[in-house]
Amino acid sequence: MKKCSLCKESKELECFTTKSGNVTAKCKECLSKLQKEWKKKNPDKAKKIKQREYQKNKERCDKSNNKWVEENRERSNEIKRNWKKRNREKVLEQSRDYANKRYAENTERELKRNKEWIKNNPEKQKESERKTKAKYPEKYKARIKSRDALKRGEIVRPTICSRCNEEGYIEGHHYDYNKPLDVIWLCKKCHAKEHKKN
Repeated sequence: MKKCSLCKESKELECFTTKSGNVTAKCKECLSKLQKEWKKKNPDKAKKIKQREYQKNKERCDKSNNKWVEENRERSNEIKRNWKKRNREKVLEQSRDYANKRYAENTERELKRNKEWIKNNPEKQKESERKTKAKYPEKYKARIKSRDALKRGEIVRPTICSRCNEEGYIEGHHYDYNKPLDVIWLCKKCHAKEHKKN
């Protein structure tokens, strides 16, 4: 039996941590409380220490984390869901970045896939167009006119974004839907930023 210097309770030796062969003065429970309090007061320092420890023992940490996830699948999914709710903007940005990267790396394949989907799902495509037409009539008209102008060769779709100069699939953006042929050519990422800004 040993008395904890913090809670003053006499406990079994298993309730204490051993460091370099010596038993600590504070019990595990009290040490855990102290650590949690310190982490709340020093979040930046705690984060740096955690990152440093992870880099030192990356393999062991990954193995331990994976084991915990397997044993606590429901709790793990709940933590992920809560994180996504708290970081909605970050999640959207990550998914946009992933989609832009995928489009840039496989532009031809993605365009082919889109065309195939439209061909295989004409009803869904018509329904989507109908909803867009009802909700944004000016936007719909401008899109149709610019698309037809592209087909006729009146305007040309570039392969480089006018904002970030990144090569890949480029989309047309209208500042004014009453001028359907006045198009600014942007990559998916810059186009999303433009809509978010306006």
